[in-house]
Amino acid sequence: MDECVRFAGEELSFADLVGRFEAAFNSIEQLLRSRHNEDNRVSFVQLLEMEWPGRNAKNTVYRDLRRFADLRNTLVHNRIDRDHDFAIPTPRTVLRIEAILNDLGEVKLAIPLFQRQVETLQTIDTLEQVLNRINQTGITQFPVYADETFAGVLTRRGILKWLASVGLNHGTDCSGLRSVPVGVLLQSEEHPENHRFIPRNTPLMKMGEMIDHQPGLETLLITQNGKPTEKLLGIANRLDIHAAI
Repeated sequence: MDECVRFAGEELSFADLVGRFEAAFNSIEQLLRSRHNEDNRVSFVQLLEMEWPGRNAKNTVYRDLRRFADLRNTLVHNRIDRDHDFAIPTPRTVLRIEAILNDLGEVKLAIPLFQRQVETLQTIDTLEQVLNRINQTGITQFPVYADETFAGVLTRRGILKWLASVGLNHGTDCSGLRSVPVGVLLQSEEHPENHRFIPRNTPLMKMGEMIDHQPGLETLLITQNGKPTEKLLGIANRLDIHAAI
């Protein structure tokens, strides 16, 4: 297989194209298996669905890798011998899969990118305590717990909405507001599902897709395996994620 093509001033043999494509594809597969701790019993397509849950059709990397998986199967299962391939990837295909491999290999993960001591509240804490915490730390999004059970995320928007409703209902009489519990404030959040728990190995780009495709999602809470019962390892809001990307 000594035929050649020219691309971007470079002369590439068909054998080079096939070899580079298969090398990049195999490296991506190994990387995903390592990242998700899966062996060969899990298919490549299943690995893609683990990396990009929901099979988002708008995700061009997921879509391209699904197509590349079909090409790889064609190359492997229809090959007569090493010198006679049934199909030849185009130079653009080879450059694309190598670019994907490069991006995945240098992927930024939720931890350590957003690792920090997370400021939390209890449902029995008061509005006065919350406002003091905001003034001291500048933080405006707080995971809330009832003892050790996760209850939601309180945001500045939810607090302002509650204060506005109290002002409308009670005029200028604001006596007793300082003692209002966080559990009551939490009920004013416009989007109760304004948060999502994610595993520590979630790629930054996937975090960006979550935030961009779910308008009500404001906060990503990071734990070992993405479970609410686990210790918080970090937190990232919409601005944090966009700044990191």
